[in-house]
Amino acid sequence: MTKRKSPFFPVRALIFDMDGTLYRSNALNRHYAQSMYDFLAAQKGISSQAAKQLFLKTYCHLNQKLRRLPSKLFTLKYLGVSDTEWSKKHGARVAPEKYIKTDQRLRKALRCLRESFRMAVVTNNHAKNMQVTLDALGVADLFDKVLSLTDTKIYKPSSKLYTNMASALQVEPEMCLSIGDRYDLDLAPAAEIGMQTVLVQKMQDIYVLPEYLRPQPAAKYSPKTSAQAQEAITAASRSLKARQLVVLPTDTVYGIASVLDSEAITWIYRAKGRVDTNPLPVLLSSTQQAEKYAEVSPTALALMKKYWPGGLTIVLPVRRGTAWGKITRSGKTIALRVPDHIWSREVIKKAGGAVAATSANCSGEPPPRVSAKINKKILAFSNILLDAGTCKQGIHSTIVKVSGRKMDVLRQGGVNLEL
Repeated sequence: MTKRKSPFFPVRALIFDMDGTLYRSNALNRHYAQSMYDFLAAQKGISSQAAKQLFLKTYCHLNQKLRRLPSKLFTLKYLGVSDTEWSKKHGARVAPEKYIKTDQRLRKALRCLRESFRMAVVTNNHAKNMQVTLDALGVADLFDKVLSLTDTKIYKPSSKLYTNMASALQVEPEMCLSIGDRYDLDLAPAAEIGMQTVLVQKMQDIYVLPEYLRPQPAAKYSPKTSAQAQEAITAASRSLKARQLVVLPTDTVYGIASVLDSEAITWIYRAKGRVDTNPLPVLLSSTQQAEKYAEVSPTALALMKKYWPGGLTIVLPVRRGTAWGKITRSGKTIALRVPDHIWSREVIKKAGGAVAATSANCSGEPPPRVSAKINKKILAFSNILLDAGTCKQGIHSTIVKVSGRKMDVLRQGGVNLEL
């Protein structure tokens, strides 16, 4: 694919409109409109033609009143007709799949973008219509988040929709790009909160987006002085507390980390391409933190005193109340470690004492010992990279499972246990 100069600043998230942006179908649009006229006619006790005239007159009135094009569903509601009832009784019978088919070029473009960006849809459609349409296009699985009228009860052009989506994506509004075919409905409300925007005039505009868009990589901190190190540590811990991902150096390899928040942890799996049924280890700022998350036996405590901080991950029974599906094995065990890297421990301490973390590589790749080897996709999904040069061990930690006095080595790494 030929690379072209991008007219946009780098971003981290793409927010798409659906109708007129991800597909074009005059026949489907006419069918939707006619179903609204028919429903309005039934509610008002008038003919379908009279309902059409009333609808279009009201649509033009709202355009002048709001100084923006209103959505069709908002127009229906303004006329005192329930858009929810229309969706249940008429909209659900429109059957978008009869009018639109799987678009392989669209899927190829969106799959390419998904490698580097968080992806979302914001639409005035109700949830069922939205899902059926995305399924018909063959792209429903490519979006991380979707917001429909059913979810929000808020109509475009409200900027609150875009504020909510930026929050759901855990990205600052200025790091988002809103993509749509209508300036008033799709772009203006996004621009109000600082998002970049792009107006789609034809499907080709969507197909070529991968040629133009560039992801915003993680902000890189390479401290040379203690003051710079403290600045970097503060920035990294602040990002973690904002539920953003951070790449940290450890004694073994570079790791990608988030606070113990189910939504934040999801982005680690997304960045790595890792199966989310594979739980994540937890890095602690100190040995004292371990008892907050696990039942620590005397045998486990002896290992901690001998090998922590260091390259030993200890799998222990979960402490009651630690029901983290993404970091525990069926709610029964949890993997803990204290890294032997002062910067990482300070970041973790300032972020609350514990983070979910795993090696900063895409699944199937070797773990990075130096920051230059970190995959660009990992950096595109992270807010900060704390660069400390070369990790001293360069290999994974040893993993040992402790049950009472029994110890089983699950993975041999840089630490050789004396069992």
